Order: sequence, then C-alpha cells, then structure tokens
Amino acid sequence: NTPLPPTETPIPPTSTPPPDPVVITGSGDSIEDFENPFGAGLYFIEGNKCDRYFGVISYDAMGNQVELLVNTTEPYKGVRPLDFGQKQSTRLEIKSQCAWSITIAPLTAIRVLDVPGQIDGIGDDVVLLRGGTPDLAEISGNASGRYFGVFSYGLNSYDVMVNTTDPYTGKVKVESDSLIFEIKSVDDWKIAITAR
Repeated sequence: NTPLPPTETPIPPTSTPPPDPVVITGSGDSIEDFENPFGAGLYFIEGNKCDRYFGVISYDAMGNQVELLVNTTEPYKGVRPLDFGQKQSTRLEIKSQCAWSITIAPLTAIRVLDVPGQIDGIGDDVVLLRGGTPDLAEISGNASGRYFGVFSYGLNSYDVMVNTTDPYTGKVKVESDSLIFEIKSVDDWKIAITAR
C-alpha cells in the first residue's frame, strides 16, 4: 500500500490583539504623559468626590492645548472624545484636590445608537450611530438649566445640534454622514433618531 501524503495543517493567520486601555489614576494635581495607541478613542474620566474644583486638559507633543475635557466643581463621571480633530494628545493636566481616574480606550468601547432608535444617559457621553441613514433627532435634557450641548461628527461634517444653558426639548436635522454624537451635559438626556 502506498502511504498517503501527509496533510498540511494550515497556519491560522495571526491577528494582533487590540492594545489594552491605558489607565491613569492619582490624587491631587498631576501632569501625566501617555502614548495613545488607538488614534481616535475615548476618555472615561471619574473624580472629584470631594466636591472641590476638578479640571482635565489635554495637550499635544508641542505643548499646545488640545481640549478642555473637564471643568467642574461637582463630582464627575463621564466619557469624552479623544483626538477627534487633527491634533494628537500626549499629555494630560489634572487639577484636583482628591482622587481621580482616567481610562483611555479605543472607539470599540463606545455606546451605540441604532438608527432608527433612541438612547439616554446622564452626563457627558459619546455615542456611535449605526444602521440606517440618520434624518432627524428629537433631543431632550438639561432639566436643571446648566450647560447642554450635542455635537455630530461625520465623514465630511461637524455640526452643533444643541448649544444651550436652558432646559431643552426639540427636534433637529442630522447630517446624513453623521457617525458620532458627542453629548455635554450635567444631568439626564435622551436622543431619539429617525432614518431617511
């Protein structure tokens, strides 16, 4: 009997696992340098349980301010966008009198709003639009009359949909190429979106 040729075991393609989130913790004022392995991503920020001043500012490698991420005198827990613009952040300045934590995560950690559909939340957040082509958004929030902003990022567009210090309920147009909503809020909010 002629022996059968040995069967070759195919070598599975190697896929590089995504980098782990970058976690930075501390107490009090600090300057923290970091490497962002994700490109565009998210900051998950929590701190100021002592009800004093809490500020977080990002800077690029040249020392230019990228964004004022947090500016509050109240306990804070929220999600903020990481490098949605042209600059790349490499440093965080934290102003605090008590403990804080910042997790830098990839966009895969984002909450999802299916189009059509609705989503609600409390405080600052960033959500991904998935599904149909967005048309209109019915937005409500800011019952306490603080600052409330909703911004959309698209392939070729950036739009300020809500920008107010009054309690807000309204229906606004959504750019058809919108991919992400950024919500800046102190209290509860809700967004219901329709498809074209």
